[in-house]
Amino acid sequence: MSPQGQAVIAGRAAPKDHVRVLDGDKTLGEVTADPRGEWVLAPSAPIPPGDHQVAAEAVAPAGGQVRRSGDTVALAVKTPADTAAPALAVLVPDDTDKPAQVLSPSGAGMPGDGLELDTVRGGAAARLALAGRAAPGARLNIYAEEQLLGTATADLNGKWTLTAPRGQLPSAFELRLDQLADDGRVIRRVAAPVTPPPVTTGAHAAHDYIVRQGNNLWLIARHVYGDGVRFTAIYTANRGQIRDPDMIYPGQHFHLPRS
Repeated sequence: MSPQGQAVIAGRAAPKDHVRVLDGDKTLGEVTADPRGEWVLAPSAPIPPGDHQVAAEAVAPAGGQVRRSGDTVALAVKTPADTAAPALAVLVPDDTDKPAQVLSPSGAGMPGDGLELDTVRGGAAARLALAGRAAPGARLNIYAEEQLLGTATADLNGKWTLTAPRGQLPSAFELRLDQLADDGRVIRRVAAPVTPPPVTTGAHAAHDYIVRQGNNLWLIARHVYGDGVRFTAIYTANRGQIRDPDMIYPGQHFHLPRS
């Protein structure tokens, strides 16, 4: 997305499907999928500043039932005055056991020589859904304290995901990423304390929040409101402090809008 709000949106559908891209209930544009099922839309008007939830729906060339995408993209677009703040986009899967994925180019949360943790999401049945970035093809062991949560391999774009049982983990713990060589040696490691979102969800009112080590906007929204998509409300209410929505720091004092 450009600083002026011009966006390019792409996805997949059935070949020759008619696709409509929505910002909430508003239509951003319509396009026809190519013979491979791929489609690209460049909306004719810029996406205005503020918080948006973008989804798509499709219908076959001959008509029939409209199919809506299960996943959405939560998007926070800067105002013209926010010259230092890029747009922030997060892919939000419909399945709460799948991790959310930060789509904006700069990482957050746990940077470490190519290793990054982007999101921590509390799924159903007391599970954790993690997502981050590493070198393409990198193999990772992921630990909570000394408990192995599982292994993951970064894809060709350098993205990795892991869904693991929460088990008897404490409310806050050290999360560690170990990148492995072909012979199993640890060649890169980063670690940081995290506070995962609660298993049970439910919005409640809050006024203030002091950022702790390992926090990111998605995690705070999930913890406070029970829904990570509401990170855009926190970002909008604190733009005077958040120059880059992917980079927040321990000790920052945020005002949280009431839910």
